[in-house]
Amino acid sequence: MFVYFDIGGTKTRVSISHNQEDFCEPVKFDTPHDLQELYGKIHDTARELGGNEPFVGAGGGIACPVDRSTNRLGWAPNLPKEWFDHLITDELGALLECPVFMDNDTAVIGMGEAHHGAARGAEIAVYMTISTGVGGARIVRGMPESVGMSAEPGRQYIDYTKSACPECEGTSTQEYLAGSSMERQYGCKPYEVTDPAVWEQMAEWAGYMLINTTVHWAPDVIVMGGSMIIGDPAIPVDRIEHHLQEHLVYPKTPVVKKAELGDFGGIYGAMEFVKHKLAV
Repeated sequence: MFVYFDIGGTKTRVSISHNQEDFCEPVKFDTPHDLQELYGKIHDTARELGGNEPFVGAGGGIACPVDRSTNRLGWAPNLPKEWFDHLITDELGALLECPVFMDNDTAVIGMGEAHHGAARGAEIAVYMTISTGVGGARIVRGMPESVGMSAEPGRQYIDYTKSACPECEGTSTQEYLAGSSMERQYGCKPYEVTDPAVWEQMAEWAGYMLINTTVHWAPDVIVMGGSMIIGDPAIPVDRIEHHLQEHLVYPKTPVVKKAELGDFGGIYGAMEFVKHKLAV
């Protein structure tokens, strides 16, 4: 039996598979602040879903940069600092009694979209998420990077002087586009903001972000996901693509698509990620 997880700063999803080709309906629960409790909930949920069959392998994504050479977590604002002193793959692996593999959540979700979603068939795809935070990963022929620290494109500057948004808290994409930043700026949840002009402005800023993404990573397809993209209201993907095309100076313009796998993108990606890791 194989265990797949998607550990977010707010919610965690867990599923299992018996054949590495499909998975059962994922179970979602609040991400505990205590790491040992998280381990226990992943284990117990997998047992409830799959019974007493031995675990063969487990893995998935986490909302945090991951050093792929050591499997240690990097900086992240939405996870407890105490977690960074632990080697999660080893500790969870000891509980499950099987190998455990982990990467940044956007890399894993991007792998899911490349194999089962909006980026199927793309030689070079990028998955970008705009949600509580902003993140992304490059996927080449169905695979994310296998070495180094996972990328953090949400920390790029799109307006160094804040001239476009003087009221924004900072100058990076995170402060311009993230749902958490939008909530602080407007004093309400993003889904409560109904002014079309606000969402059009967000689309323009997202277009600038994708200009940088294109000239750095040269993707064929950029898949956009996260609650700020697939929610209602949301940043319109067609307007993001419009602003990208309007300002991009580059020989090839990528196609911009909305993510297709919804809440299960991380589980689809985990299935492919674990399959690959066990085969290496």
